[in-house]
Amino acid sequence: MTRLARVTFALVLPGALALLAPAASVAQTLSVGPTGRYLVDRYGRPTFLLADAGWSLFAQLNTADATQYLKARSVAGFNAVVVNLIEHEFANNAPRNAYGQAPFSGRPFATPNDAYFAHVDSILAIAQQYGITLFVAPLYLGAGCGQEGWCAEVEAATTVEMHAWGNYVGERYAGVPNIVWVLGGDTDPATVAPKALEMVNAIRFHDTMHPWTAHNQRESWASDPWPNQSWFSVNSYYTHSQEEYEWAREGRGMSPVRPFFLMESKYENEHGVTQQQLRAAAYYTELWGGCGNVYGNCPVWHFGSASAICGSVEWRDALSSPGTQSMTWVQRLFTSRHWWLFEPDYSNEVLTSGAGTYGGADYAVAAKASDGSCVIAYLPSSRKVTVNASALGPGAVRAWWFRPADGATMLVGDFQPGSSAFTPPSAGDWVLVVDQQSLGLAAPGSATSVVPAVVRNLGITPNPLRAAGRIHFELAQDVAVRVTLVDLQGRERARLADGHHQAGAMEVAFETGDLESGLYWCLVQAAGRSEKRAVVIIK
Repeated sequence: MTRLARVTFALVLPGALALLAPAASVAQTLSVGPTGRYLVDRYGRPTFLLADAGWSLFAQLNTADATQYLKARSVAGFNAVVVNLIEHEFANNAPRNAYGQAPFSGRPFATPNDAYFAHVDSILAIAQQYGITLFVAPLYLGAGCGQEGWCAEVEAATTVEMHAWGNYVGERYAGVPNIVWVLGGDTDPATVAPKALEMVNAIRFHDTMHPWTAHNQRESWASDPWPNQSWFSVNSYYTHSQEEYEWAREGRGMSPVRPFFLMESKYENEHGVTQQQLRAAAYYTELWGGCGNVYGNCPVWHFGSASAICGSVEWRDALSSPGTQSMTWVQRLFTSRHWWLFEPDYSNEVLTSGAGTYGGADYAVAAKASDGSCVIAYLPSSRKVTVNASALGPGAVRAWWFRPADGATMLVGDFQPGSSAFTPPSAGDWVLVVDQQSLGLAAPGSATSVVPAVVRNLGITPNPLRAAGRIHFELAQDVAVRVTLVDLQGRERARLADGHHQAGAMEVAFETGDLESGLYWCLVQAAGRSEKRAVVIIK
């Protein structure tokens, strides 16, 4: 029987509020890793980016629907969502949200409506609870600077108004950890670049910790309009090409070195894209230098507000689409191996035959982990390939086939160093995984955690809450634990537990007492690490 430790506290507000260390209070969820090639979490652990296009999330969904969506994406392995802070076109009552609240009470950018952004606050908190970072576009410009975005309003705005908008956004969200900023959207920003930069600089006056990337017109890099901007830290690309590996190779060679990911390719149910092409976009990017990708589905990205685009508004049914399932297996495969150490096999020294014709949509790609732990090759169609297993060192190797459509695995066998030929067991696209045998790695896709956590399954119920709630989690070992509630300024507002506890399940009951309505963070600290979940108090 599992032992459940229950600790009950009436909330007592301390007379003198202790400030937490900045790293624990306002640290962003994601930052650039030490090599500049990937993102890391707040513990410095490599974070494989699997994001969903949820552009209309803030405007189209109410709190209940947003919770359903974010929970479903979290369960499927997604850890990020791309979203417009203010929606211009793709919502049933744009720019108003599901509660009829407009982002501005008067002139755009100069008159932000707190009621609208309180709804944004609640969705950010829910996303944090499910381990999801929101890639937020505070100024979506729209395709061709047209009516889909805010380009015309930016052109009509004064520099002072754009500065005021950035000041509002930066001050409000500087302390929210699960944000990456995205500048622009679907267009070349050249005509409004000075005003966009005015907004960026105002945001950064308050917020210098959250990373920035950008989203421009199709067939471009995020860095193209911003080559020498110090605030620009994460690159990305947008293409409808089927040869994403060429983009990835270009990104890997760029200077300065930045992490990059696939920001947008063809969305599921649009532009005639096939399931294999959806998968290839992800594997091409990750194996040849990227740190992740954004997957999109119609109608999910607009949540049913634009039926003319793909003929469907049933976004809930689409949450379990074949494309979603393929992305789940992308995440499980890469996180089961040392993906952040991958060195792309541009010269075919590892995949020595069977790659196909470079520049075509049927080209096979491979990468080797720099620690010699594994080789992974993606074959967009079935064919015989030869792998130089000596790339992993002098020891024996173990080979697996992994089917990216459904995660099925087949052990091929153990082989001595040297060249070995492999043929997939059936038609379709396949992934070949060759491991260093002595490591005894589990089947590809079966291990999703690289570093065991001390605090697991942290949750708060109910959430949002009014008078009382329960914090529950599991401890992987006997350890000293501190549980606190922290406001967005990093100030400790209540200490709920502080002592040594045995391994197992633990529950802390508390009352909200005199705490004001708003967003707080529940911080559980143990063994030099911390886990954080958002708490919304409504009175």
